[in-house]
Amino acid sequence: MNKAYNSEIPYINYVFEDKSKYPTAASKGYYDPDNDFLVGNSTGFLMNINFEVRRTELFREVGITYDKYKRYTNFEVDSYQHKQFRKQEEHRRKHGMTANCKLLQSDVDKYDSLIKEGKIQEAYSLLLPLTITGQHYNFINYGYINKLKVNTVTVSKIPVVDGKYEVKVSGKKGYGIAEFFMSQYWWYKSKQFATNNAYHIIGGKARRAGFSYMSGSDSANDVNLHPNMTIIHAAFDTKYLIKGNAITRMAMNQIDFYEKHTPFVRGIISRNIEDIYIGYKEKDNTDAGYKGHILSVSSGPANPDCAIGKDALEIKCEELSNFSNFDEFMNVTEPTTRAGSITTGLISAWGTGGSTEGKWIVFERNFYNPDGFKFMPFENVWDKNSRHKICGFFKPYVESLQGFNGDGIAALDLDGNTNYAIAEEISNLERESYKAKVKNEQKYIVYCGQYANMPSEAFSSTTENMFTSLEFNKHVDNVKHNPEYKVYTDGILIENEESEIIFTPNSKISDRNLVHPFIENVPVRSFDDLRGCTRIFHQPLRDKKGKPLENVYTVTYDPYGKSKDNFNNKDSLASITVWMEPSEANPFAKRRRVASFVGRRVSMEEVDKIAYMLCKYYNAKLFFENNRGN
Repeated sequence: MNKAYNSEIPYINYVFEDKSKYPTAASKGYYDPDNDFLVGNSTGFLMNINFEVRRTELFREVGITYDKYKRYTNFEVDSYQHKQFRKQEEHRRKHGMTANCKLLQSDVDKYDSLIKEGKIQEAYSLLLPLTITGQHYNFINYGYINKLKVNTVTVSKIPVVDGKYEVKVSGKKGYGIAEFFMSQYWWYKSKQFATNNAYHIIGGKARRAGFSYMSGSDSANDVNLHPNMTIIHAAFDTKYLIKGNAITRMAMNQIDFYEKHTPFVRGIISRNIEDIYIGYKEKDNTDAGYKGHILSVSSGPANPDCAIGKDALEIKCEELSNFSNFDEFMNVTEPTTRAGSITTGLISAWGTGGSTEGKWIVFERNFYNPDGFKFMPFENVWDKNSRHKICGFFKPYVESLQGFNGDGIAALDLDGNTNYAIAEEISNLERESYKAKVKNEQKYIVYCGQYANMPSEAFSSTTENMFTSLEFNKHVDNVKHNPEYKVYTDGILIENEESEIIFTPNSKISDRNLVHPFIENVPVRSFDDLRGCTRIFHQPLRDKKGKPLENVYTVTYDPYGKSKDNFNNKDSLASITVWMEPSEANPFAKRRRVASFVGRRVSMEEVDKIAYMLCKYYNAKLFFENNRGN
């Protein structure tokens, strides 16, 4: 790993940040035996990236053997040695493997110096145990994929103008066993942490990140290892699952690989791509063996309950950028992953932004609000000015980027570490080259979304108008996420014993049972807190005695019609708005909203009290909808 430097990409700066100030997730009560995760100031989780890896070939010995000899073992089938090999490999594919491959960032220079001096064993003594998951072990030893052949790469550095140059890198792909990348490590470890701590996981990524390859391999691994197991692949349209090199096709290819080239033969009852069925037929035609299913289901255009009634180890949601009814899908599917209050199954969901169609809006909302459907919340180390917020998992383009700069320096070393300075250089050069060729801001924004280094780039608006540009979108994102630009305060109004109305911000309320978020989603989702709070944009203008000015403010009140002890997202909400009316005291050009409340309480009287307090707080007259009986 290169030395720390001031990067334009927040994630790179986080990689080199001193993380010793953060408590471990384990110290906060979470199950994380390898201390891979920390808890940030946002209360979101942080990947404990304080190390590089060395000698990762120790994790890949059987995969390397297959790549070289096209077989895993010379042991005679069903011999004692063959059975022991199969037992060892099945254990590793289930539970993972530990090897001395972790090198703390603080020891990198010392290790590299010892290697140069030929003090190999002394260098190896600096390596600490690193544990990978069973799914990761399976992928880098049995994941048969179409991958880059590094020995075929050629780099050309072509002068353009004004001392600038264009780098052209060519190479060939070929089928072989997957290699170790750190981006894989953190995705697999995040999935394991989510499973162990009753979360689901949602991820955003740059294009060509290998998620479909990994997930297809994982599905095949799970049904090959676990009898009577079901894995569900879900998408809005099954074409994202079964066409071309999609996740289910990759799972089928992996199953075929097990059957032809490994000791893990289970048989295939059905090759129906929408319901792959593992096992074999008895003489009486009954099903036998592992009897595992990989089901591919479509939620669209109006089938959000497509995964209901199918008890699955994992439900995998592909192409969230085109999963427009994902909220409805989760509303009915998430309860099926629980037995009472116990989470029994994992929902993993991922996608890539950068679409001109804007179907990723539902994806974006869930990514930035992971708590809603119990997705694992990460501190947002990827977007600028967003460390105070949480989001889903994100794999930026520069992480584990296979590429070379004009001097032939690789962005990814043979152990799977990223040289971030080179990766950022490559990313910037590619963007400059693409922008110069297309001369179209809309296409350029889509390109940056496809190869995003920040979630905000992946979710950029691509509606073309006279203001369209990546720089403008970055400014909009900064205004949205930078706390310095926040122009409102959320809180509650309380009437004290002297009949004064006091506004207290949510951040200063000690009784957290009184704190409710402002409702921003329309329509509201099943898990949204519907009780709402008061949002103040501008405090009332006051006279010299501190009293709100008269005849400046009005309040409009749209109540709901019936009190309910139990209410849900199908019930209507009350809306209260405070307006500053045109007057000499109004500094704005026209009528301006200065405060709002949206929500519902058990009784109508409770919301009436909020309307009354807002009237008193702003010295305002009330206008209300009067067709609600009394």
